[in-house]
Amino acid sequence: MLAVFELLTPAAFAVARLLTAAAIYFAVLKAGMVIANALGNEVLAKLPLLEFFVKSIGIALSVLVFIEWYAKGAFAIDTLFGPESYWRRDLAEFLAHAANPFQHIPLEVLADPTNFSAILFYAVIVAFLLAIFLLLPARDAPRTIFVSIIYIGLIFYTIVYAAAFLLWSLYTLNFWLCVVAILLLTHVRR
Repeated sequence: MLAVFELLTPAAFAVARLLTAAAIYFAVLKAGMVIANALGNEVLAKLPLLEFFVKSIGIALSVLVFIEWYAKGAFAIDTLFGPESYWRRDLAEFLAHAANPFQHIPLEVLADPTNFSAILFYAVIVAFLLAIFLLLPARDAPRTIFVSIIYIGLIFYTIVYAAAFLLWSLYTLNFWLCVVAILLLTHVRR
């Protein structure tokens, strides 16, 4: 009986860490939405082109982070579960580094004028700013840019944190994930 308890104790702590990280994710997401809605997003809702540019910029920043993670081997199965994994972090390290998307903005990629990703990213930003100043009255442009920056940050945060949380969860629950998968497979076969 004691051996079962010793086996379940690390799993309980892992689940508690994962639930804490998930709660923080949803709290930040909700706070960002409340702030963005309080500032007024009616302009973005009325102009689908601006909304498209906001989403494109947030997704483009996320893709740049995923390219950086790929270069570090964060997605490789053999290193995902290994002892030297990029995801081998406690909760504080995970929140401060891996799940903090603003820590991962690849400035060296954005500074390289020959990189296609950087060129595309800057083209979308220029088109976005042009669309704001051409489609909106001058008095609405600054507020729209501010609200758009909050939405871009929120989209960027949401995508990167969700991917980091998924990979960190896989690393944290690797043994238990296999047990659950085996149980599900035996249940589905019946």
